[in-house]
Amino acid sequence: MTGISRHPMRVAMMVLLTLMMLSVPVVAQARVLEYQLQFIPVGTGGVSQMIINVILTPDTELPATVRVPLPVGATVIWAGEIIGDDPALDPARETTVTAVDGGLVAEFVISEVRIAQLEADFVAPTRSGNDVSVTLPWVNTGDEATLLASVRLEPGASDVSISPKPTGDPLSNEAGETLYALDSLTLATGEAVDIKVSYDPGGSAGTSSTTIALVIAGVLLVVVLVALVFVIDRDRRRRGTTDVDRTSAFAEEDDELTF
Repeated sequence: MTGISRHPMRVAMMVLLTLMMLSVPVVAQARVLEYQLQFIPVGTGGVSQMIINVILTPDTELPATVRVPLPVGATVIWAGEIIGDDPALDPARETTVTAVDGGLVAEFVISEVRIAQLEADFVAPTRSGNDVSVTLPWVNTGDEATLLASVRLEPGASDVSISPKPTGDPLSNEAGETLYALDSLTLATGEAVDIKVSYDPGGSAGTSSTTIALVIAGVLLVVVLVALVFVIDRDRRRRGTTDVDRTSAFAEEDDELTF
């Protein structure tokens, strides 16, 4: 009796469990087609920044969990989905960052489109005189996929040195920024590449030159003003002496007439 009475209960529990599993949306693991990395050596706040797009394969079912590689020291600013031209409409997603061998991995779920994006702060660049240099140690902590990397520099940058070497001519936008595209790479999970950038920003050097020029102009102006005051004072003294001589002469003439 005991065995017979338990059998219907076990069946009922299995049916209930199955219904519960079917009612919960299944989150698939994303299949990565390519990573798109844009590295900015000097971004907002004086630190380097990066924008990472993860393009999923067309057959990836949504919702899906995206794994975004990040270097050690990176801090996530924003993560979500790219659904149109207006960034204000892109939905943000809650992100979990985990340390793994060689770097970090950020995970979040996307449900609307197969393009995920993550923005992150990185380290401050090194400055020596007017030169700026920084290295991004990129480790593929996600799935094996093609990496399309680029470096974006501010207006006025010169003496640019980038490794790996960029391919083709750089592109410029309306703001005067320059984008250098690197050769595509296919990195297996755990493989790494160092992106090294150094250049002269130009803007700071120009500012220094302008400041020096203004200082020199100010000093020259002061010198001219001092010289002008000296000349005016000298002329006044000469006029005063001449007036005194003339007064004395007139006084002598008056004395002669009087006496």
